[in-house]
Amino acid sequence: FDFVGRKAPRPGAVYRMVWTLFYLPLWLCIAAAGAGMVPLVQHATDDLAPTGAAWLVTGATAGMLLSLSGLVLTMPTHPGIKFTPFTLVFAAALALVVGAMRPMPIVLAACLNVILSLPWLEAFVRHARAGIPLGFQAELHRGVSGGKTVRPGP
Repeated sequence: FDFVGRKAPRPGAVYRMVWTLFYLPLWLCIAAAGAGMVPLVQHATDDLAPTGAAWLVTGATAGMLLSLSGLVLTMPTHPGIKFTPFTLVFAAALALVVGAMRPMPIVLAACLNVILSLPWLEAFVRHARAGIPLGFQAELHRGVSGGKTVRPGP
């Protein structure tokens, strides 16, 4: 949620509508991933993750990443967010590949943990190189908004 948390979409009814609609699948996927963890824990010592649980968890993770990608596209643009939607889609594809492989449940969970970290790490490195703190709007960081100097509040 570092990409979309406490941030409003671009001005305009279309962006607000899309922003609102992408939150429903995001929350559904988070709930589904949580539900899919129960059978993974129950079968933690198996050689392969149960098919249904593996697809539920990895599909929900991919859906969550795709929903975040859609939400990011509704956010105001700035240099630090340029590649974020693409890295989220790439991570979603990786999650589905892991689901198709059905590794041991602990390996599946570890792989998803790494996959979920990739978009955040990529954005963090890009923001750090640009000197833009992750989670701040670029305009606020630069102190400029529409040609006027803006001083952040306390």
